[in-house]
Amino acid sequence: MSAVKKKMDAFDVAAVVYELDKVLNGARLANIYCIDETFIFKFRRKGGNFYLIFNPEVGAYLTKYEFEVPKQPPSFVIELRRYIRGGLVSKVSQLNRDRIIVFELEKGGLKFFLVMELVREGNLILADSNLKIILALKYKKMKDRSILRGERYMPPPGGLDPLDVKLEELYNEIRKEEKERSLVRAFFKILNIPPGVIKEVFYEFGEIKVNQVDSHILSAVLGKIKEMYSEIAEGRLEPNIAYRNGVPIGVYPIKMAHLGEVERKYFNSFNEALDEYFTRFLFKAKRKIRGLEKIAKQVSDVERTIEEYRNKEAEARSLAKVLMGNLHVVELTLQRIREALERGEKPLLEEIGISGVKILSLDLARKMVEAEIDGRNVILDLKKSAGENASAYFEEAKKYRRKAERAREVLEKLREKLRVESEAEESEKIVLKLRRAKKWYEKFRWFISSDGFLVVGGRDASQNEALVKKYMESSDIFLHAVVYGSPAVIIKAENRPVPKRTILEAAQFTASYSRAWEAGFFSADVYWVYPSQVSKKTPSGEYMGKGSFMIYGKRNYLRKVPLALAIGLVLKNSSLEILYGPPPPIAKKAQFYVLLLPGKMDREKAAARVLERLRLQVLNYFKEKKVLFKIDRQQILELLPKGRFHVVEKPEKVLEQIERYYVEEIGEKASNN
Repeated sequence: MSAVKKKMDAFDVAAVVYELDKVLNGARLANIYCIDETFIFKFRRKGGNFYLIFNPEVGAYLTKYEFEVPKQPPSFVIELRRYIRGGLVSKVSQLNRDRIIVFELEKGGLKFFLVMELVREGNLILADSNLKIILALKYKKMKDRSILRGERYMPPPGGLDPLDVKLEELYNEIRKEEKERSLVRAFFKILNIPPGVIKEVFYEFGEIKVNQVDSHILSAVLGKIKEMYSEIAEGRLEPNIAYRNGVPIGVYPIKMAHLGEVERKYFNSFNEALDEYFTRFLFKAKRKIRGLEKIAKQVSDVERTIEEYRNKEAEARSLAKVLMGNLHVVELTLQRIREALERGEKPLLEEIGISGVKILSLDLARKMVEAEIDGRNVILDLKKSAGENASAYFEEAKKYRRKAERAREVLEKLREKLRVESEAEESEKIVLKLRRAKKWYEKFRWFISSDGFLVVGGRDASQNEALVKKYMESSDIFLHAVVYGSPAVIIKAENRPVPKRTILEAAQFTASYSRAWEAGFFSADVYWVYPSQVSKKTPSGEYMGKGSFMIYGKRNYLRKVPLALAIGLVLKNSSLEILYGPPPPIAKKAQFYVLLLPGKMDREKAAARVLERLRLQVLNYFKEKKVLFKIDRQQILELLPKGRFHVVEKPEKVLEQIERYYVEEIGEKASNN
């Protein structure tokens, strides 16, 4: 049974570097995070963000998961950010065909080498353009090299490069290893090549001894190695995870035949396969791989034992039937032997047998006879009749059947244990959530109206400016509160007529996030206009600040819009998603919500109260089920406007009042029209 793969090897590094250079070349290093000794590098380029995991003891690859990173990074990460955050990736390469990945970055006219070592216990090293070490995760002085600040970076010594080595050079090196009988072991020592590749090569060639090697054999072996590496260099990958008895045992860039009979799951990229295989192991409390592997081996052993019992049962039953088919002649043969023994004679084997029965051996001490009957070897007990001997074989068959049944019971228990342990292992992992691409509007304040329209508002003057300049289109509607310090809010119409209710909800959103809340008002006036009426052009001699706009033409006013907000939670894809905005659409969509009005409670206390109310609603809903409530006070604080608050105990009455206001406004507008 193959050992479970616990880290990337040099062949994996070659494959992952092939993909990383294509994806990250030309990207900017946007940020660096660290969870324990696992680093997460955020890269940004046209087309989106990419996140690379690096763990010195495991590997490096792109991930589709998102993680909660510590708010305060360690000093090493702070230093790394200072030097290379914002740097442009110009190349990703593998060093010396070893487990070393090198990122070449350029920032401010300077060149840096970020070296990710997976050799030994691993390391993360930053060097300048002359390869002088600036920073290292682990500083060390070793026999063969030193990782010290100011020293020139030197990679660890390795074997011969399998793609550059000359046949004659390799042959001479192998002849020096005559004390190694196996060519496989000699290759391990001489070439800078991982065991998995050598096993795959010799799986095809079989066992070869060093003293059998000639240039033809060596050329063929070397050719196979180069063929495997050319598959990587040319991008002919078959990324897969191998499973045995449902347990993952390894991840590979190509299909490895030496693994034998295994199940495989294939992926679109090797990075995806590495992410699927390693990430679930990186972020959990304990590693239970060995325990699971042990149980899986027990399952295989018991399965093999059951097969043996079945074979023995079939053999005993078959011999019993042979005896039953020759009962008379077997009985006569046994009788002859007994009579000879009673006379004190030693029977001659060739004289005892009767037609169809040939005596092969006689054990007088144990009173046992070995005979050949119908071409089958049968052991007979002289103390029993032919019928009793047949019955003994039938009983033996029953005995093995019972053993097989008991073994099957053990097998079911082991399989159940394997399932339970696998689930327990899953429960110990940090919850991994797939990272989704953020929509453009998620950096602003936003909500979806009851009629399904996207409503977006700026958080500050810069966002107000960007919202109007970059995202407002001719069919949209622009809203602003009649107070100093209002967000610019737009309803994204997408060439559809906007219902009055959506305009009212957007107006309430606008008023609630304006300075009116901070001032302690309970209502505020809001107006709306079309995009063609909004401009940055000012009368001659006047200046328009960032986030401010001139409004030309008629303004459509909504008077005394009530200030109110709802913060809610909706269960989506087994996780809780936060909704916020005017109460009616949030109360309609959210499974749990809290309603807020201007009041006397400060923001920090209000955020804590909202969080507690939501938590209790969720726990009461799920009752006995264990629920991971992963929403913190900071997330709630970011949703609150400036000012003080009242957390409504019974939101139904307030919702009725808001609904009445909507109905009156819609009715009044309809009659005016």
